[in-house]
Amino acid sequence: MNANLLRITPEKTKANILLHALLSGMLPFLLGAATLLNTLSPFSIAFAAAVPVKMIFPAAIGAVSGIFVFQTDHTIFHIVAIVLFTIIRFVLERVLSNRFSVLAKCLCCFGISGLCLFFYALAANLTPFSISVLLIELILSTSCIPLFSAALQGITNTQQHQPLHDTEKIGICLLLVTLICSCAAIVLFGMNLGMMLCAVVILTMSARSGVAGGSIAGILCGAALCLCHSSFADFAVFLAIAAFLCGMFQNAGKFVQLLAFLACSVFSLFLMGASSTITFWVLSLFIGCAVYLLIPQRFFPQTYTTHFYTDTGDSVFRVRMKFLSNALGAMEDEFLEISEKFDQIDVNNITTVYESASNEVCKSCPHCLSCWDARFSEMLDAFHPLTQTLRQTGCVTPQTLPRYLTECCRQPDKLCTAINARYRTFRFKEGKSRSLKETRQLMTDGLEAIRSLLTQMEQGISSMVYVDKEKSETLRAALFEQSLEPQTVCVFENTSERLCAEVYFEQLPDCTLDTLAVIASEALDLSFDRPQICTAGHLHRLLFLEEAPFSISFEARQIACGESRICGDSVASFTDDAGNHCFLLSDGMGNGQRAAIDSLMTCSLLKKLLRAGFGTSASLRLLNGALRTKSSDESLATVDLLTVDPVSGQAQFFKAGAALSLLYRAKKMKEIKGTALPLGILQDAEISPHTEQLAPDDILILVSDGVTDTFPVDAICPLLNRYAEEGAAEIAFALCSAISTALKTPYDDITILVVKIEKNNAA
Repeated sequence: MNANLLRITPEKTKANILLHALLSGMLPFLLGAATLLNTLSPFSIAFAAAVPVKMIFPAAIGAVSGIFVFQTDHTIFHIVAIVLFTIIRFVLERVLSNRFSVLAKCLCCFGISGLCLFFYALAANLTPFSISVLLIELILSTSCIPLFSAALQGITNTQQHQPLHDTEKIGICLLLVTLICSCAAIVLFGMNLGMMLCAVVILTMSARSGVAGGSIAGILCGAALCLCHSSFADFAVFLAIAAFLCGMFQNAGKFVQLLAFLACSVFSLFLMGASSTITFWVLSLFIGCAVYLLIPQRFFPQTYTTHFYTDTGDSVFRVRMKFLSNALGAMEDEFLEISEKFDQIDVNNITTVYESASNEVCKSCPHCLSCWDARFSEMLDAFHPLTQTLRQTGCVTPQTLPRYLTECCRQPDKLCTAINARYRTFRFKEGKSRSLKETRQLMTDGLEAIRSLLTQMEQGISSMVYVDKEKSETLRAALFEQSLEPQTVCVFENTSERLCAEVYFEQLPDCTLDTLAVIASEALDLSFDRPQICTAGHLHRLLFLEEAPFSISFEARQIACGESRICGDSVASFTDDAGNHCFLLSDGMGNGQRAAIDSLMTCSLLKKLLRAGFGTSASLRLLNGALRTKSSDESLATVDLLTVDPVSGQAQFFKAGAALSLLYRAKKMKEIKGTALPLGILQDAEISPHTEQLAPDDILILVSDGVTDTFPVDAICPLLNRYAEEGAAEIAFALCSAISTALKTPYDDITILVVKIEKNNAA
C-alpha cells in the first residue's frame, strides 16, 4: 500500500505543479484586458510581481501575452518592464538566501518600471499627460502587489483548511473584482465572460454563505462591471438585488437559488430593453449558471432542507421577505430623494442660455455701460420673447430679435451666434434629462415590482394560517393510489377560513381537472373546485380551492369595426393564486391589427404578472413601462380589470383609460368610472381601485368605448330587466344583438363582457 502511494505521489505532484503554472499564466493573461478610465492597466504586472518565484516565468509569459493581445497603447513599455522585473527578481532570489519580502517586491517593481518609464518617455517623446498617466499606472500596480500577495497566501491557506486573515480576505476580494472587470471586457461570440463569471461567483457564494455571501458577491460583481464600463451601471444595481434574493433562498437548495437568481436578473435585463446586447447578456448568465451546476457538491458544505412548511422556518422566512421588501422600499425612496436633489442642483433653465450669451457678448462690448449697466432690467426682459422663436425655429437671427434688442444692440450677429450655440447645448441637456428620467422611472418600476413580489410572497405565507399535515399526507396518499406522483403536497387554511391545497408536479397528470377535483374532494371529504394550473419551467402547481359561497359565470362577445375581421379589443379571464376571479378587457389604440397586438400584449402580460404573484399596482407599472418602450411609435392600450373574491363577494375595479362599467342590481343600474389615462402615455401609472360589495344575482358589465360612444347606456337597463333571470351567455348575446341591430356597421370595435354573481348552493 505504501509503495502504491509512493508511486502515485510524484504524478500528483507533477499534475499540481502543472495546474498551478497554468493558473499562474492564465490569470495575468486575463488581467491584461482590464483597464481603468479606458487608459490604466496596472493589474497584470502587479499579479506577475506578487506570485511566488517558482511561478514567476508562467506569470510573466501570461502577462506579456495578455498585454500583447488586449492592449494597444504603450505595449513596448509594459512588456519591457515585465521582462526586466522577472529576470532581475529571479536572479536576486537565487543569489540571496532569503526570499523576497512583499516590500522588496514593491520597491523592485517600482524602481525597474520607473527606470523603464524614464527611457521610454525619452525614446517615444511622450507628452507630459502621457507620462503622468503611466506614472499613475505605475503607482497603482505597486499598490496592488501587497493585496495580490495576500490573496495568493489566502488561497493557499484555504486549500490547507486554515482560517483567513482580514488582509487576505480583502486581497481575494480585490483579485476577484479585477478578474471580473477583465473578463467583462472580453466578448466571445457575443457572450460576455464577465457576466458568466458573475453568475458563478454569486451562486457559489450564496450557496456557501447565504445572504451575507450573496450580498457581498453581488456588490463586488456590480462594482467590477461598473469599473469595466459605465454601460453596466443599471444592471449592476439589479445584480446586487438578485444576489441578495439568491442568498435568501439558501435553505431551499441549489436549484431554487439558481431559479431565484435567474428570474430576478433576467427580468431586470428585459426591463432595460430588448436589444441584441441584452439578449447576449441573458445567454451569458445562462451559461454561467450551467457552469455553476457542474461544480461538485463537495464545494457546498451547507446541508439543505427541502421542507418549506416547518413551524419556525415559515415565520423566519416570512419576516425575511417583509424585511427585504421594506429595504427595497427604503432604497427606492432614497434613490428618488437623491435624484430630486441632483435635479435641483443641475437646473437646466432656458434663462441660462440668455445669461451665458450676454456674459460672453454683451459684457465685453464697449457699449456695455450705456446698455446693460444703465438699463439692466429692460435688457434682461428683452430676451424673454426669444423663447418662443427658439422653440419654433430652433435658432434666432438678427431679423427675429425683439425690437428693443434691435435698437440697442451693436453686435446682433455675434449675439445670435452665441444664443444659438447655447440653445443647442440646452436642447441636448434637455433631451438627456428626459431620457434620464425615463430610465429612472424604469428602475423604480423594477424595484417596485420586486418589492411587490416579495410582499405578495410574505402575504401568501401569512395566509397559510394553519397547515394541516395530516390532511396533506391523506391527499398525497390518495394521489399515489391513482398512480399520480406529486413532488410536494400542502393542505392549509387561509385567512378567509377557506381550505386550500397546493400540489406540485414535475409532469402534469394525464387525467382531467374534474377528475382531480373529485379525488381531492373524496380524500378530504370536502367539495373542491376544479384546480387552477400555473406552470413555471418544468414545475407545475395545481391549486385546489374549497368551493366558495358565490358562483361566478361570465361571457364575452365582440363585433369588429366596419368590415374588418380583426377586433382591436382583447379579453381575458383567469383566477389568481389567492382564488380571486379576474376579468380583463383591453382596447388598443385605433382598430385593426395594430390595435389587436397592443391589446393582446396588454392582456397577456398582465395575466402572467398577476398569476405569478405580482401585486396589481406593480403589474400595471411594469406593463406601462413595457408599452412605452416596446416600439418607437406611440403605443397605448386601455385596461379594465375586475377582480372578484368568491368568498367575501368583494369586487375591485381598476380602470386606465377604460370606458365605464355597469353594476345591475334589483332593476337599478350603477355606473362605475375611472379617471386614469391609458397605459403607455405617462411615465407613472397610479390607478386607484374602486370597491363594491356584491350580492347574489348582481350583474357586472364591462364594455369598450365602442359601446359607450355609439349606444345609449340608458337603453341597456331595459334589456337587463328582460334577461336578468338568464345566464351570462344569454345576457351577452342579447346585448350584442341589440347593439348590432342599432348600429348595423359600427365605426369602432365593440366588446361586451358580462359577469353574473350567483349563490353557490353546493358550498
